[in-house]
Amino acid sequence: MNLNSTRDGNASSDEHRGSSDDLSTTYSTERHIDMYLTQPHLAKENEQTIIAFVLSTADHYERRILIRKTWANSAYYNLPNGTASLSTIFAVGLMHDEAVNSCVRNESKAYGDILLMNNIDAYSNLVTKVKLALAWIHRYSNAAYVLKVDDDVVLNPFGWIKMAERLAALDMSCFVLGVVRVDTKPRRFGKYGVTDEDFEDDFYPNYCNGPGYMLARDSVAIVLKGCSRTPFFTMEDVYFTGILVAQTPIHHLALPQSAFVDLPKPWKINDTGAILERIRNGLMAHRVPANLWLSIWHVYETERRKTVKISLDDVTERRNNILPLRWRLKPDYNVRCVFNSSSLADCC
Repeated sequence: MNLNSTRDGNASSDEHRGSSDDLSTTYSTERHIDMYLTQPHLAKENEQTIIAFVLSTADHYERRILIRKTWANSAYYNLPNGTASLSTIFAVGLMHDEAVNSCVRNESKAYGDILLMNNIDAYSNLVTKVKLALAWIHRYSNAAYVLKVDDDVVLNPFGWIKMAERLAALDMSCFVLGVVRVDTKPRRFGKYGVTDEDFEDDFYPNYCNGPGYMLARDSVAIVLKGCSRTPFFTMEDVYFTGILVAQTPIHHLALPQSAFVDLPKPWKINDTGAILERIRNGLMAHRVPANLWLSIWHVYETERRKTVKISLDDVTERRNNILPLRWRLKPDYNVRCVFNSSSLADCC
């Protein structure tokens, strides 16, 4: 895979022409400040390698407790000098039940890790929720990488940190890393169904599987800029890692399918042994029930000192495909991104 390339756009004015070095200052988050009811406290924010934001709902208190006790517990992986190699916040919206809202406000005061947003949690508001979380991180965190996670995911933080350390040596600033979906047809019915008016093409652009993916910091600025010029789309993963990425210099870096374990639904107790074996060398497990959570975490925590089996040799690049005209950005939106590495494999 050759990443030794430069992609330039023909901007209509000098105002919109720039390198990835100046993207971090091109998106203003001031317009969103009133949308945050409570905000997390980030310790040593200048020293973070990764910041993870977990999409959660106000009534998922038990899941947040499990996450805090396991993969978000920085005592497992922080550096000896106290530097936070991975910090975690929870992106939470309001519910129609004011008693639940009051509880999550108290939880936010107690733990200091909740970004509580002034909008109602609903699937139709998911894109707005992710946008607000990214905007907050863009303003308040200097982490090199931003990891989006669902609250039913058990993350292997040791694997993600090692992956980030390897990627940092590449001098790459524009990528999204995850399990990439290619040539996926839109569903026309059900929860994830979209009409022809919503998305008229036969295939989605390449995008990363929604339960977990990682953006380089400069990619966050590019995606946020694209939000203001591109119509919203209900499917968060398709929108942020597909539609908005397909028209930019951001590269998709595709993890092997083995990095992501999607637990069967419904899960049966007889499946436990096979599941624990499958997740051993992966980076995340999705749709994890509470009674299996600690068992999966124990596997990741036990294996943490071993070499992560997924290396940069396993990561492949997926070129962006073409979007239907409706979703393309206005021609004055252009960014320039330079890759100084000849290939990912050179740094393994």
